[in-house]
Amino acid sequence: MDDRGARALIELNNTFYRENASSFSETRSAPWQGWKEVARTFCRECLEGRAAGDPVRILDMACGNQRLASFLESALPHRDIVYCGVDSCDAFPATASQASRHMRRDYIQLDALQAALDGAQQRLERIAAHGNYDLSCCFGFMHHIPGFTLRLRILRSLIELTKPGGLIAVSYWQFMRDPRLARKARETTALAMRERLLPQKAACALEDGDWLLGWQDSPRSLRYCHSFTDSEVDALISELPVGLAAEICRFSADGKTGDLNRYIMLRRA
Repeated sequence: MDDRGARALIELNNTFYRENASSFSETRSAPWQGWKEVARTFCRECLEGRAAGDPVRILDMACGNQRLASFLESALPHRDIVYCGVDSCDAFPATASQASRHMRRDYIQLDALQAALDGAQQRLERIAAHGNYDLSCCFGFMHHIPGFTLRLRILRSLIELTKPGGLIAVSYWQFMRDPRLARKARETTALAMRERLLPQKAACALEDGDWLLGWQDSPRSLRYCHSFTDSEVDALISELPVGLAAEICRFSADGKTGDLNRYIMLRRA
């Protein structure tokens, strides 16, 4: 995918979230089932034997309304947490107070995709300025990243922001496995193409696995999403530089069928 097409699809999603942040957030309050396994793995792999007073640093890329922070605060009740949420849209209302007894919340407004396309490393370094992380999470975001190259670039950035020995947890949405979601994706994409609801650069940029989804009762409020296959996930992991990180587990979770997201957890070398 060329940069022009990628930028057009990124702007489509930026517009969607600016216009629908409140209503979207209202439907995103409960934690995902897969997060429980991420927390269990993190505790087992990184926190056993670690002094209770040593703060845990957690990065949440594309944090939205920061509900992951609220989940982690309850999942790690005896740990002091320094949480850093990053998102391009600052219209999302946080699900809880920014301050609590055991968690400090920081927030960075940053369009990481545009920064990665621009080669603007200094903008991405704003995240690193808050410290290297024990756990770097990216949930509900990879499907909004257009093209293999940019997905790999973001995954590598997540790993490089993580401490040696720390963990990286990433989810990959596989919504075309669900008959209802697959039908909606096909219908909405066909409508958008038929009625030319997309800028031409965005329409021409769509690749295999790329779809358009509407929102609530409006098929014209469009967002770009990619439905991953297992082989695509394998390809992303295999393209990481040798010695950068090692996969420690993968599993499926979420949705009524329990398999709408494929999770990968890596350990930073």
